Amino acid sequence: MMREVLDAIDRLVLEPSGRSPEAALELYGFLRDEYLAHHLDEDEALFPLLRKRAEPEDRIDEILDRLEADHETGNGLIDKILGILKAFIKNEASLRDEDFETLRFFAASERRHLIVENAIILPIARARLTKADLDGIYNRMLARRGLDRVTSGKAT
Repeated sequence: MMREVLDAIDRLVLEPSGRSPEAALELYGFLRDEYLAHHLDEDEALFPLLRKRAEPEDRIDEILDRLEADHETGNGLIDKILGILKAFIKNEASLRDEDFETLRFFAASERRHLIVENAIILPIARARLTKADLDGIYNRMLARRGLDRVTSGKAT
């Protein structure tokens, strides 16, 4: 999903025909609702388990430190990104050069982050994490989004 969001940001930046409030609203909704939750999923559930389960030859600590630093950078930008999108959606402002640059930087940073996750982190996770680890991560993800009540049959 994040790859699709980054592609949509690229279209918003690079293609004048792709600059519709509707397209920006979809981006805004995903980033507002999922971006920080995704980082918390990794920082609080996935990364600590990987640090615990990894073998010395995985050399995972340096990679995870870099990804956590990426999270801090992205978390520091997300309010600005959401502000840019919200103003555009409400037609309060057209996108300025500095907005394009912020969106470009964000998309490029996130794309590099995804490459590291997909090429390095996920293969190590597949090799090192147990079924119980994966179930625990999944359950924490559901709980973070309030979906644990729905899936456990305890919805009110």
